[in-house]
Amino acid sequence: MTGGVLVLGSVNVDVTVALEHLPRPGQTVSGGVLRRGHGGKGGNQAVAAARAGAAVRFVGAVGRDADGDEVLAVLAGEGVDVGAVTRADAPTGTALICVDAAGENQIAVAPGANRLVTGRRVDPAGAAVVVAQLEVPLAEIADVFGRARAAGARTVLNAAPVHAGRTGETCGPGP
Repeated sequence: MTGGVLVLGSVNVDVTVALEHLPRPGQTVSGGVLRRGHGGKGGNQAVAAARAGAAVRFVGAVGRDADGDEVLAVLAGEGVDVGAVTRADAPTGTALICVDAAGENQIAVAPGANRLVTGRRVDPAGAAVVVAQLEVPLAEIADVFGRARAAGARTVLNAAPVHAGRTGETCGPGP
C-alpha cells in the first residue's frame, strides 16, 4: 500500500431493536423492529474512508463463523482490503443495541475475536495514515503506531469507547 489508510480495529455484527422506550432494569419491552447490520468502530472507519475515496486496508479479527464470512464480504464490497484480517477461534464480535423513539440507546458488546486483533504481522510502511480505536488491545495499537510513525505515517487514535476506571492491556468492553 502506497499512501492510503490502514485501519487497525474492531468489527462487529450489530443487532438493533428499535423500541418506543428503552427497558428499565428487569423490564421487558416488546413490539420493536429488528435490524441486523455491521459496525464496530474500526469497520465503520474503514468503510467511511473507502467511501471518501481512500485506498483502505483493514487489520482486524473475525471468527471462523458465518458472521465472520458476512462481515468480510461487506467490507470487501465497500472496497476495503481485508487481506490482513485474522480468522480466529472465537466468535465474531457482536453488538446488541436498543434504540428508543428519541434516538437514545443502550449497547452491549461481546467483543469476541476483536480481543485477538494483532497488528504485529502487518507492515504499516507505505500507509499515509494509520487509524485505531480503543476496541482492540492497547499493546497492538502501540506497536503498530510506533512502526507507522517510524515509517513516516500519521497516526490517529479515536479514544473511544471510554471506560472510566478500567485498566489493563485491552480497552473496550470488559469480560
